[in-house]
Amino acid sequence: MSRSGVSARPPAGLRSVRTPLLIAGALLCAAGAILIAQAERSVFGRVPILDEVWYLDRAAELTGAAPRDPVAEPYFMSPLYPVLIAATGAGGGVPADRVFDGGALRGLRAFQWALWLGTAVLLAALAARAA
Repeated sequence: MSRSGVSARPPAGLRSVRTPLLIAGALLCAAGAILIAQAERSVFGRVPILDEVWYLDRAAELTGAAPRDPVAEPYFMSPLYPVLIAATGAGGGVPADRVFDGGALRGLRAFQWALWLGTAVLLAALAARAA
């Protein structure tokens, strides 16, 4: 216990689930790496459809890989997702043949997987705190 009377140790409920959380996190990271590799080889992960094309085109406009039209109308889809795509290095636009090289979207997929893992960790911490 510190001088302020606040313990530096995590709550007992969180301590009891720390090791299982670490093991689950390691397994989920391994699963994520496997799924990302499979997505890079699969036609479903290499050919964008529907809203994916719109988001990738907007990201290309942000990175300068495509000409940018001035926004004359309100957004009808999430306006920040193209910024995320561009920030993760996947903002090169959709290829002319609409088929991506396997690794072109790897940064975006890895970042999304990390967000999913972070959500799982937060939910587990909340569940341990509530127990």
